[in-house]
Amino acid sequence: MKKLITIFVFIFLVSFINANNILVSNVSLLEQNLTSRTCKIKFDVSWDNSWRNNTIPGNWDAAWVFIKARINGGAWQHVSLENTGYTTPNDAIISIPADRKGFFIYRASNGNGSVNYTDCKFLWDYGQVNITSDASIELKVFAIEMVYITQGAFKVGDGSSYPGVLKQGSADNDPWEITSENSITTTNTTENGYYYNSDGFTGTNNIGNTSGDIFIIPAAYPKGYNAFYCMKYELSQQQYVDFLNTLDRTQQQNMVNAPLNNVITPFGSYFALLNDPSSTNRNSIAYNKDPFIGSNTIFNFYCDINDNNIADEAADGQSLACNLIKWKNMAAYLDWSALRPMTELEYEKICRGFNDPVNGEYAWGGAYAALIFYTLNNYYTDNEIITNTSANLGNIHYSINFMVDGPMRCGIFAASTPTPNRMTTGASYFGVMEMSGNVAEQCVSVGNIAGRSYQGQHGDGVLSDPGYGNVDYWPGINGNTDNNTANTSAVSDISGLAGIGSKGGSYIEAPTCIVSNRKNTNFHYEDNGDIGIRGIRTAP
Repeated sequence: MKKLITIFVFIFLVSFINANNILVSNVSLLEQNLTSRTCKIKFDVSWDNSWRNNTIPGNWDAAWVFIKARINGGAWQHVSLENTGYTTPNDAIISIPADRKGFFIYRASNGNGSVNYTDCKFLWDYGQVNITSDASIELKVFAIEMVYITQGAFKVGDGSSYPGVLKQGSADNDPWEITSENSITTTNTTENGYYYNSDGFTGTNNIGNTSGDIFIIPAAYPKGYNAFYCMKYELSQQQYVDFLNTLDRTQQQNMVNAPLNNVITPFGSYFALLNDPSSTNRNSIAYNKDPFIGSNTIFNFYCDINDNNIADEAADGQSLACNLIKWKNMAAYLDWSALRPMTELEYEKICRGFNDPVNGEYAWGGAYAALIFYTLNNYYTDNEIITNTSANLGNIHYSINFMVDGPMRCGIFAASTPTPNRMTTGASYFGVMEMSGNVAEQCVSVGNIAGRSYQGQHGDGVLSDPGYGNVDYWPGINGNTDNNTANTSAVSDISGLAGIGSKGGSYIEAPTCIVSNRKNTNFHYEDNGDIGIRGIRTAP
Protein backbone atom coordinates (compact mmCIF):
# COMPACT_ATOMS: atom_id res chain seq x y z
CA MET A 1 0.00 0.00 0.00
CA LYS A 2 1.36 3.42 -0.91
CA LYS A 3 2.02 5.83 1.92
CA LEU A 4 1.54 9.55 2.01
CA ILE A 5 4.76 11.45 2.34
CA THR A 6 4.96 13.59 5.43
CA ILE A 7 4.37 16.88 3.71
CA PHE A 8 2.66 18.82 6.46
CA VAL A 9 5.27 18.55 9.19
CA PHE A 10 8.02 21.12 8.66
CA ILE A 11 6.56 24.07 6.82
CA PHE A 12 9.00 26.94 7.28
CA LEU A 13 7.93 30.50 6.58
CA VAL A 14 10.28 33.14 5.26
CA SER A 15 9.13 36.74 5.00
CA PHE A 16 11.09 39.79 3.93
CA ILE A 17 10.28 42.96 5.81
CA ASN A 18 11.53 45.94 3.85
CA ALA A 19 10.20 49.28 2.61
CA ASN A 20 6.91 47.82 1.42
CA ASN A 21 6.50 45.00 3.95
CA ILE A 22 6.44 42.14 1.49
CA LEU A 23 5.21 39.09 3.34
CA VAL A 24 4.67 35.43 2.54
CA SER A 25 2.27 33.64 4.90
CA ASN A 26 0.05 30.58 5.38
CA VAL A 27 2.36 28.18 3.55
CA SER A 28 1.09 24.63 3.21
CA LEU A 29 1.22 21.54 0.99
CA LEU A 30 -1.99 19.91 -0.18
CA GLU A 31 -3.73 17.91 -2.92
CA GLN A 32 -1.11 15.20 -3.07
CA ASN A 33 -1.46 12.77 -5.97
CA LEU A 34 0.32 9.50 -5.22
CA THR A 35 0.11 8.29 -8.80
CA SER A 36 1.59 11.33 -10.52
CA ARG A 37 3.75 12.15 -7.44
CA THR A 38 2.64 15.77 -7.43
CA CYS A 39 1.17 18.11 -4.86
CA LYS A 40 0.19 21.76 -4.56
CA ILE A 41 2.19 24.40 -2.70
CA LYS A 42 -0.22 26.98 -1.27
CA PHE A 43 0.55 30.37 0.30
CA ASP A 44 -0.44 34.04 0.47
CA VAL A 45 1.74 36.97 -0.59
CA SER A 46 1.16 40.66 0.19
CA TRP A 47 2.99 43.99 0.05
CA ASP A 48 2.29 47.72 0.38
CA ASN A 49 2.57 50.58 -2.13
CA SER A 50 1.93 48.43 -5.17
CA TRP A 51 0.89 49.97 -8.46
CA ARG A 52 -0.10 49.44 -12.06
CA ASN A 53 -0.91 52.24 -14.49
CA ASN A 54 -1.41 52.74 -18.21
CA THR A 55 -0.01 56.27 -18.25
CA ILE A 56 3.69 57.03 -18.67
CA PRO A 57 5.71 54.92 -18.03
CA GLY A 58 2.88 52.37 -18.27
CA ASN A 59 4.31 49.72 -15.98
CA TRP A 60 3.73 47.90 -12.71
CA ASP A 61 5.48 46.42 -9.74
CA ALA A 62 5.50 42.71 -9.02
CA ALA A 63 6.83 40.06 -6.68
CA TRP A 64 9.35 37.46 -7.87
CA VAL A 65 8.53 34.37 -5.83
CA PHE A 66 10.69 31.25 -5.65
CA ILE A 67 10.74 28.22 -3.39
CA LYS A 68 13.38 26.08 -1.71
CA ALA A 69 12.71 22.62 -0.26
CA ARG A 70 14.68 20.41 2.09
CA ILE A 71 14.07 16.66 2.16
CA ASN A 72 14.69 14.73 5.38
CA GLY A 73 16.98 17.44 6.72
CA GLY A 74 19.31 17.40 3.69
CA ALA A 75 20.48 20.25 1.49
CA TRP A 76 18.08 22.95 0.39
CA GLN A 77 16.98 22.45 -3.24
CA HIS A 78 15.38 24.87 -5.67
CA VAL A 79 11.79 23.93 -6.55
CA SER A 80 10.85 23.97 -10.24
CA LEU A 81 7.13 24.71 -10.57
CA GLU A 82 4.87 23.33 -13.25
CA ASN A 83 3.51 25.90 -15.71
CA THR A 84 0.04 24.34 -15.57
CA GLY A 85 -2.36 23.57 -12.75
CA TYR A 86 -1.78 26.77 -10.79
CA THR A 87 -4.44 28.99 -9.22
CA THR A 88 -4.41 32.72 -9.85
CA PRO A 89 -5.85 34.98 -7.11
CA ASN A 90 -8.48 37.60 -7.90
CA ASP A 91 -7.22 40.72 -9.73
CA ALA A 92 -3.78 39.21 -10.20
CA ILE A 93 -1.68 37.97 -13.09
CA ILE A 94 0.80 35.13 -12.65
CA SER A 95 3.62 34.81 -15.16
CA ILE A 96 5.80 31.69 -15.06
CA PRO A 97 8.99 31.81 -17.18
CA ALA A 98 10.02 28.90 -19.37
CA ASP A 99 12.63 27.64 -16.89
CA ARG A 100 9.92 27.42 -14.15
CA LYS A 101 12.34 28.58 -11.43
CA GLY A 102 9.74 30.89 -9.89
CA PHE A 103 6.95 33.21 -10.95
CA PHE A 104 5.95 36.86 -11.13
CA ILE A 105 2.68 38.01 -9.58
CA TYR A 106 1.26 41.49 -10.14
CA ARG A 107 -1.91 43.52 -10.52
CA ALA A 108 -4.29 42.63 -13.34
CA SER A 109 -5.83 46.12 -13.44
CA ASN A 110 -4.75 49.69 -12.80
CA GLY A 111 -4.51 50.86 -9.22
CA ASN A 112 -2.18 51.56 -6.33
CA GLY A 113 -1.90 50.70 -2.65
CA SER A 114 -1.57 47.45 -0.75
CA VAL A 115 -2.16 44.05 -2.35
CA ASN A 116 -2.93 40.77 -0.61
CA TYR A 117 -3.02 37.75 -2.88
CA THR A 118 -4.44 34.75 -1.03
CA ASP A 119 -4.59 31.08 -1.91
CA CYS A 120 -1.82 31.07 -4.50
CA LYS A 121 -1.43 27.44 -5.54
CA PHE A 122 1.31 25.92 -7.67
CA LEU A 123 1.84 22.38 -8.86
CA TRP A 124 5.06 20.69 -7.75
CA ASP A 125 6.22 17.50 -9.42
CA TYR A 126 8.13 16.19 -6.39
CA GLY A 127 8.74 12.89 -8.15
CA GLN A 128 11.42 14.59 -10.23
CA VAL A 129 13.60 15.03 -7.12
CA ASN A 130 13.26 11.42 -5.95
CA ILE A 131 11.23 12.04 -2.81
CA THR A 132 10.33 8.79 -1.11
CA SER A 133 6.93 7.94 0.33
CA ASP A 134 8.03 8.50 3.92
CA ALA A 135 9.91 11.78 3.38
CA SER A 136 9.62 14.87 5.55
CA ILE A 137 9.68 18.16 3.66
CA GLU A 138 10.57 21.67 4.79
CA LEU A 139 9.74 24.63 2.57
CA LYS A 140 11.00 28.19 2.36
CA VAL A 141 9.07 30.58 0.13
CA PHE A 142 10.95 33.74 -0.85
CA ALA A 143 9.54 36.93 -2.37
CA ILE A 144 11.40 39.92 -3.82
CA GLU A 145 9.75 43.14 -4.98
CA MET A 146 10.43 43.88 -8.64
CA VAL A 147 9.57 46.59 -11.18
CA TYR A 148 8.64 45.96 -14.81
CA ILE A 149 10.88 47.82 -17.27
CA THR A 150 8.94 48.15 -20.51
CA GLN A 151 10.31 47.40 -23.96
CA GLY A 152 11.40 50.28 -26.12
CA ALA A 153 14.18 52.44 -27.53
CA PHE A 154 16.18 54.68 -25.18
CA LYS A 155 19.41 56.68 -24.99
CA VAL A 156 22.71 56.05 -23.23
CA GLY A 157 25.11 58.84 -22.28
CA ASP A 158 24.16 62.37 -21.24
CA GLY A 159 26.61 64.63 -23.09
CA SER A 160 28.50 65.45 -19.91
CA SER A 161 32.23 65.53 -19.36
CA TYR A 162 32.12 62.90 -16.63
CA PRO A 163 34.53 60.01 -17.15
CA GLY A 164 33.91 57.52 -19.90
CA VAL A 165 30.47 58.74 -20.96
CA LEU A 166 29.23 57.03 -24.15
CA LYS A 167 28.62 59.37 -27.08
CA GLN A 168 28.25 59.41 -30.86
CA GLY A 169 31.69 60.69 -31.83
CA SER A 170 34.93 62.22 -30.61
CA ALA A 171 33.50 65.68 -31.32
CA ASP A 172 29.84 64.74 -30.90
CA ASN A 173 28.38 64.46 -27.39
CA ASP A 174 24.98 63.20 -28.52
CA PRO A 175 24.04 59.95 -26.73
CA TRP A 176 23.99 56.44 -28.08
CA GLU A 177 20.55 55.39 -29.31
CA ILE A 178 19.54 51.83 -28.43
CA THR A 179 16.76 50.89 -30.86
CA SER A 180 16.89 47.09 -30.73
CA GLU A 181 18.82 44.15 -29.29
CA ASN A 182 20.83 43.84 -32.51
CA SER A 183 24.62 43.92 -32.35
CA ILE A 184 26.36 47.30 -32.13
CA THR A 185 29.65 48.12 -33.81
CA THR A 186 31.50 51.00 -32.22
CA THR A 187 33.33 53.59 -34.31
CA ASN A 188 36.22 56.06 -34.09
CA THR A 189 34.42 58.75 -36.08
CA THR A 190 34.01 62.36 -35.03
CA GLU A 191 30.19 62.22 -35.10
CA ASN A 192 27.06 60.12 -35.68
CA GLY A 193 28.24 56.72 -34.49
CA TYR A 194 28.65 54.57 -31.41
CA TYR A 195 31.85 56.08 -30.08
CA TYR A 196 33.36 54.26 -27.10
CA ASN A 197 34.95 56.73 -24.72
CA SER A 198 37.27 54.88 -22.34
CA ASP A 199 38.80 58.07 -20.95
CA GLY A 200 42.01 56.16 -20.30
CA PHE A 201 40.73 53.78 -17.65
CA THR A 202 42.62 50.55 -17.17
CA GLY A 203 41.08 47.25 -18.19
CA THR A 204 38.71 48.89 -20.61
CA ASN A 205 39.23 47.01 -23.87
CA ASN A 206 41.42 44.52 -25.66
CA ILE A 207 42.53 47.11 -28.23
CA GLY A 208 43.92 49.53 -25.69
CA ASN A 209 43.00 52.22 -23.24
CA THR A 210 42.17 54.84 -25.82
CA SER A 211 38.92 56.48 -26.81
CA GLY A 212 37.41 55.47 -30.12
CA ASP A 213 38.16 51.75 -29.84
CA ILE A 214 36.35 49.67 -32.45
CA PHE A 215 34.63 46.48 -31.31
CA ILE A 216 31.31 44.66 -31.59
CA ILE A 217 28.77 44.40 -28.80
CA PRO A 218 27.11 41.08 -29.75
CA ALA A 219 23.37 40.67 -30.25
CA ALA A 220 23.30 38.28 -27.28
CA TYR A 221 24.59 40.94 -24.88
CA PRO A 222 21.50 42.45 -23.19
CA LYS A 223 21.22 46.09 -24.22
CA GLY A 224 18.03 46.98 -22.37
CA TYR A 225 15.69 47.32 -25.35
CA ASN A 226 13.66 44.23 -24.47
CA ALA A 227 11.40 44.20 -21.41
CA PHE A 228 12.78 42.96 -18.10
CA TYR A 229 12.16 43.14 -14.37
CA CYS A 230 14.50 44.88 -11.91
CA MET A 231 14.61 44.59 -8.13
CA LYS A 232 12.77 47.60 -6.71
CA TYR A 233 15.30 47.95 -3.89
CA GLU A 234 18.87 47.00 -3.20
CA LEU A 235 19.11 43.69 -1.37
CA SER A 236 18.61 44.06 2.38
CA GLN A 237 20.85 42.57 5.03
CA GLN A 238 18.05 40.25 6.17
CA GLN A 239 17.71 38.93 2.64
CA TYR A 240 21.41 38.08 2.56
CA VAL A 241 21.06 36.38 5.96
CA ASP A 242 18.19 34.26 4.61
CA PHE A 243 20.39 33.26 1.69
CA LEU A 244 23.28 32.26 3.98
CA ASN A 245 20.95 30.13 6.07
CA THR A 246 20.14 27.84 3.12
CA LEU A 247 23.82 26.95 2.47
CA ASP A 248 26.03 24.21 3.86
CA ARG A 249 29.11 24.97 5.96
CA THR A 250 31.57 25.12 3.05
CA GLN A 251 29.26 27.31 1.01
CA GLN A 252 28.67 29.63 3.97
CA GLN A 253 32.40 30.07 4.42
CA ASN A 254 32.83 31.15 0.81
CA MET A 255 30.05 33.73 1.10
CA VAL A 256 31.40 35.56 4.18
CA ASN A 257 34.72 37.21 5.07
CA ALA A 258 35.10 35.90 8.61
CA PRO A 259 36.77 32.51 9.22
CA LEU A 260 34.21 29.93 10.33
CA ASN A 261 36.83 27.35 11.23
CA ASN A 262 39.34 27.18 14.09
CA VAL A 263 37.34 29.47 16.33
CA ILE A 264 39.15 30.06 19.60
CA THR A 265 37.53 33.27 20.86
CA PRO A 266 34.69 33.33 23.42
CA PHE A 267 31.01 33.00 22.67
CA GLY A 268 29.19 35.99 21.20
CA SER A 269 28.18 37.71 17.97
CA TYR A 270 30.90 38.00 15.36
CA PHE A 271 30.27 40.00 12.19
CA ALA A 272 30.55 37.78 9.16
CA LEU A 273 31.13 40.28 6.36
CA LEU A 274 33.28 42.60 8.49
CA ASN A 275 35.44 39.85 10.01
CA ASP A 276 35.29 41.78 13.24
CA PRO A 277 33.80 41.36 16.74
CA SER A 278 32.16 44.80 16.42
CA SER A 279 29.71 46.19 13.91
CA THR A 280 30.94 49.03 11.69
CA ASN A 281 29.77 50.60 8.41
CA ARG A 282 26.19 49.82 9.45
CA ASN A 283 26.58 46.14 8.66
CA SER A 284 24.65 43.87 11.01
CA ILE A 285 25.19 40.33 9.69
CA ALA A 286 26.50 38.14 12.50
CA TYR A 287 26.87 34.57 13.71
CA ASN A 288 27.62 33.07 17.10
CA LYS A 289 31.34 32.51 17.44
CA ASP A 290 31.26 29.31 19.45
CA PRO A 291 34.70 27.75 20.14
CA PHE A 292 33.12 24.31 20.54
CA ILE A 293 31.10 24.13 17.33
CA GLY A 294 31.84 21.18 15.07
CA SER A 295 33.87 21.59 11.90
CA ASN A 296 30.89 20.63 9.69
CA THR A 297 28.14 22.32 11.65
CA ILE A 298 26.01 24.74 9.66
CA PHE A 299 25.97 28.20 11.21
CA ASN A 300 22.84 30.23 11.84
CA PHE A 301 23.32 33.83 10.71
CA TYR A 302 21.28 36.73 12.04
CA CYS A 303 21.27 40.53 12.43
CA ASP A 304 22.68 42.12 15.58
CA ILE A 305 23.85 45.65 14.77
CA ASN A 306 23.73 46.75 18.41
CA ASP A 307 26.12 43.89 19.27
CA ASN A 308 24.26 42.76 22.37
CA ASN A 309 24.28 39.07 21.35
CA ILE A 310 20.48 39.06 20.96
CA ALA A 311 19.50 38.16 17.40
CA ASP A 312 16.99 39.97 15.23
CA GLU A 313 15.66 42.62 17.55
CA ALA A 314 13.55 45.37 16.00
CA ALA A 315 16.54 47.72 15.72
CA ASP A 316 19.14 45.21 14.51
CA GLY A 317 19.49 46.47 10.92
CA GLN A 318 17.53 43.89 8.97
CA SER A 319 16.22 46.41 6.43
CA LEU A 320 19.48 48.24 5.77
CA ALA A 321 20.84 47.77 2.27
CA CYS A 322 23.45 45.03 2.31
CA ASN A 323 27.00 46.34 1.84
CA LEU A 324 30.47 44.74 1.92
CA ILE A 325 29.48 42.61 -1.07
CA LYS A 326 31.96 41.20 -3.57
CA TRP A 327 31.06 40.12 -7.10
CA LYS A 328 31.36 36.45 -6.14
CA ASN A 329 28.73 37.06 -3.41
CA MET A 330 26.34 38.82 -5.76
CA ALA A 331 26.80 36.21 -8.49
CA ALA A 332 26.00 33.44 -6.00
CA TYR A 333 22.90 35.22 -4.69
CA LEU A 334 21.56 35.91 -8.19
CA ASP A 335 22.21 32.35 -9.33
CA TRP A 336 20.55 31.01 -6.14
CA SER A 337 17.48 33.24 -6.64
CA ALA A 338 17.24 32.54 -10.41
CA LEU A 339 17.92 36.17 -11.36
CA ARG A 340 20.82 37.68 -13.36
CA PRO A 341 23.11 40.74 -13.28
CA MET A 342 22.19 43.86 -15.22
CA THR A 343 24.37 45.36 -17.92
CA GLU A 344 25.55 48.95 -17.80
CA LEU A 345 23.18 49.75 -20.69
CA GLU A 346 20.24 48.25 -18.80
CA TYR A 347 21.23 50.35 -15.79
CA GLU A 348 20.83 53.57 -17.81
CA LYS A 349 17.49 52.36 -19.22
CA ILE A 350 16.18 51.74 -15.68
CA CYS A 351 17.22 55.23 -14.60
CA ARG A 352 16.42 57.36 -17.65
CA GLY A 353 13.65 55.40 -19.29
CA PHE A 354 12.46 56.89 -22.56
CA ASN A 355 13.38 60.48 -21.68
CA ASP A 356 16.11 62.47 -23.39
CA PRO A 357 19.29 62.69 -21.32
CA VAL A 358 19.95 65.61 -18.99
CA ASN A 359 23.57 66.66 -18.63
CA GLY A 360 24.94 65.29 -15.36
CA GLU A 361 21.62 63.75 -14.29
CA TYR A 362 21.01 61.47 -11.33
CA ALA A 363 18.57 58.55 -11.32
CA TRP A 364 15.57 60.85 -10.74
CA GLY A 365 16.28 62.74 -13.99
CA GLY A 366 17.67 65.99 -12.55
CA ALA A 367 21.20 67.30 -12.22
CA TYR A 368 20.81 68.81 -8.75
CA ALA A 369 20.90 66.86 -5.51
CA ALA A 370 20.08 67.96 -1.98
CA LEU A 371 23.12 69.28 -0.11
CA ILE A 372 21.85 68.87 3.44
CA PHE A 373 22.91 66.79 6.39
CA TYR A 374 20.06 64.39 6.97
CA THR A 375 18.71 63.67 10.44
CA LEU A 376 17.75 60.06 11.08
CA ASN A 377 15.05 58.72 13.36
CA ASN A 378 14.32 55.10 14.30
CA TYR A 379 17.90 54.04 13.66
CA TYR A 380 18.38 50.55 12.16
CA THR A 381 14.66 49.64 12.22
CA ASP A 382 12.26 48.79 9.41
CA ASN A 383 10.87 52.30 9.98
CA GLU A 384 14.18 54.19 9.81
CA ILE A 385 13.31 57.60 8.34
CA ILE A 386 14.87 60.98 7.57
CA THR A 387 13.15 63.94 9.19
CA ASN A 388 14.55 66.74 7.00
CA THR A 389 14.41 65.62 3.37
CA SER A 390 14.43 68.25 0.64
CA ALA A 391 11.06 69.18 -0.83
CA ASN A 392 12.43 70.51 -4.13
CA LEU A 393 15.72 68.71 -4.88
CA GLY A 394 16.65 65.09 -5.41
CA ASN A 395 17.26 63.23 -2.16
CA ILE A 396 20.23 60.88 -2.13
CA HIS A 397 22.60 59.25 0.36
CA TYR A 398 26.10 60.12 -0.87
CA SER A 399 29.31 61.64 0.41
CA ILE A 400 28.27 65.30 0.16
CA ASN A 401 25.53 64.80 2.75
CA PHE A 402 27.63 62.19 4.51
CA MET A 403 26.15 61.63 7.96
CA VAL A 404 26.24 57.87 8.47
CA ASP A 405 29.20 55.68 7.52
CA GLY A 406 27.20 53.01 5.78
CA PRO A 407 23.95 52.35 3.90
CA MET A 408 20.51 53.46 4.97
CA ARG A 409 17.51 51.20 4.90
CA CYS A 410 16.01 50.17 1.58
CA GLY A 411 13.49 52.69 0.22
CA ILE A 412 14.19 55.29 2.90
CA PHE A 413 13.47 58.37 0.79
CA ALA A 414 10.10 57.11 -0.42
CA ALA A 415 9.15 56.55 3.22
CA SER A 416 10.58 59.85 4.49
CA THR A 417 9.26 62.39 1.98
CA PRO A 418 6.04 64.21 2.98
CA THR A 419 5.11 64.97 -0.65
CA PRO A 420 6.58 62.07 -2.62
CA ASN A 421 7.38 62.40 -6.28
CA ARG A 422 10.10 61.04 -8.51
CA MET A 423 12.60 63.75 -7.57
CA THR A 424 12.08 63.91 -3.82
CA THR A 425 12.10 60.12 -3.45
CA GLY A 426 15.09 59.71 -5.76
CA ALA A 427 13.14 57.24 -7.89
CA SER A 428 14.13 56.19 -11.39
CA TYR A 429 11.88 56.71 -14.42
CA PHE A 430 10.24 53.33 -13.84
CA GLY A 431 10.01 53.59 -10.03
CA VAL A 432 13.16 51.72 -9.01
CA MET A 433 14.65 53.13 -5.80
CA GLU A 434 18.21 54.16 -4.86
CA MET A 435 19.75 53.72 -8.31
CA SER A 436 21.93 56.69 -7.36
CA GLY A 437 23.70 56.53 -4.00
CA ASN A 438 23.35 54.30 -0.91
CA VAL A 439 25.27 51.26 -2.24
CA ALA A 440 26.77 50.88 -5.72
CA GLU A 441 25.11 48.73 -8.40
CA GLN A 442 27.22 45.96 -9.94
CA CYS A 443 26.86 45.91 -13.73
CA VAL A 444 28.32 44.01 -16.68
CA SER A 445 30.60 46.24 -18.77
CA VAL A 446 30.59 46.84 -22.53
CA GLY A 447 34.20 48.03 -22.28
CA ASN A 448 36.03 44.69 -22.43
CA ILE A 449 35.75 41.26 -24.02
CA ALA A 450 34.88 39.50 -20.77
CA GLY A 451 31.87 41.76 -20.24
CA ARG A 452 30.71 41.63 -23.84
CA SER A 453 30.66 37.83 -23.78
CA TYR A 454 27.76 37.96 -21.28
CA GLN A 455 24.55 36.62 -22.84
CA GLY A 456 21.95 37.33 -20.17
CA GLN A 457 21.41 33.79 -18.89
CA HIS A 458 19.44 33.47 -15.65
CA GLY A 459 20.55 31.62 -12.57
CA ASP A 460 19.06 28.17 -12.11
CA GLY A 461 18.79 28.17 -8.30
CA VAL A 462 21.70 25.75 -7.91
CA LEU A 463 25.20 26.75 -6.75
CA SER A 464 28.45 24.86 -7.19
CA ASP A 465 29.54 22.59 -4.34
CA PRO A 466 31.78 25.35 -2.88
CA GLY A 467 28.82 27.75 -2.99
CA TYR A 468 29.65 29.95 -5.98
CA GLY A 469 27.47 30.91 -8.93
CA ASN A 470 28.26 28.92 -12.04
CA VAL A 471 26.19 30.32 -14.91
CA ASP A 472 27.54 30.20 -18.46
CA TYR A 473 29.12 33.45 -19.68
CA TRP A 474 28.56 35.46 -16.52
CA PRO A 475 31.50 37.74 -15.61
CA GLY A 476 34.34 36.01 -13.77
CA ILE A 477 33.47 32.42 -14.72
CA ASN A 478 36.36 29.96 -14.47
CA GLY A 479 38.14 32.35 -12.13
CA ASN A 480 38.76 34.64 -15.10
CA THR A 481 40.42 37.90 -14.02
CA ASP A 482 41.43 39.04 -17.51
CA ASN A 483 39.12 41.61 -19.08
CA ASN A 484 40.58 40.79 -22.49
CA THR A 485 39.52 37.14 -22.47
CA ALA A 486 36.01 35.96 -23.24
CA ASN A 487 34.19 34.12 -20.47
CA THR A 488 33.47 30.58 -21.60
CA SER A 489 30.92 27.95 -20.60
CA ALA A 490 30.69 27.15 -16.93
CA VAL A 491 33.19 24.44 -16.08
CA SER A 492 34.13 26.15 -12.86
CA ASP A 493 33.00 28.83 -10.40
CA ILE A 494 32.32 32.55 -10.68
CA SER A 495 35.15 33.75 -8.51
CA GLY A 496 36.96 36.21 -10.79
CA LEU A 497 36.18 39.83 -11.63
CA ALA A 498 36.57 40.01 -15.40
CA GLY A 499 33.77 41.93 -17.08
CA ILE A 500 32.11 43.36 -13.97
CA GLY A 501 31.98 46.98 -12.86
CA SER A 502 29.69 49.30 -10.93
CA LYS A 503 27.39 52.25 -11.60
CA GLY A 504 25.30 54.65 -9.55
CA GLY A 505 27.79 55.48 -6.81
CA SER A 506 27.25 55.04 -3.09
CA TYR A 507 27.38 56.69 0.31
CA ILE A 508 31.15 57.06 -0.23
CA GLU A 509 31.25 58.82 -3.62
CA ALA A 510 29.30 61.73 -5.11
CA PRO A 511 30.36 62.08 -8.81
CA THR A 512 29.86 58.40 -9.65
CA CYS A 513 26.20 58.66 -8.56
CA ILE A 514 25.54 60.37 -11.90
CA VAL A 515 23.80 57.96 -14.28
CA SER A 516 26.19 58.15 -17.23
CA ASN A 517 29.44 58.35 -15.25
CA ARG A 518 31.47 55.28 -16.22
CA LYS A 519 34.48 55.73 -13.94
CA ASN A 520 33.99 52.32 -12.31
CA THR A 521 32.44 50.29 -15.13
CA ASN A 522 35.70 48.63 -16.19
CA PHE A 523 37.52 48.37 -12.90
CA HIS A 524 35.91 46.96 -9.78
CA TYR A 525 36.73 48.45 -6.36
CA GLU A 526 35.42 45.65 -4.17
CA ASP A 527 37.49 46.58 -1.14
CA ASN A 528 35.59 49.85 -0.60
CA GLY A 529 32.80 47.93 1.11
CA ASP A 530 30.10 50.16 -0.42
CA ILE A 531 28.84 47.70 -3.05
CA GLY A 532 25.49 45.91 -2.82
CA ILE A 533 23.26 43.48 -4.71
CA ARG A 534 20.50 44.16 -7.20
CA GLY A 535 19.32 41.64 -9.77
CA ILE A 536 17.08 41.61 -12.81
CA ARG A 537 15.23 39.04 -14.92
CA THR A 538 14.25 39.14 -18.56
CA ALA A 539 10.46 39.34 -18.81
CA PRO A 540 8.76 36.04 -19.73
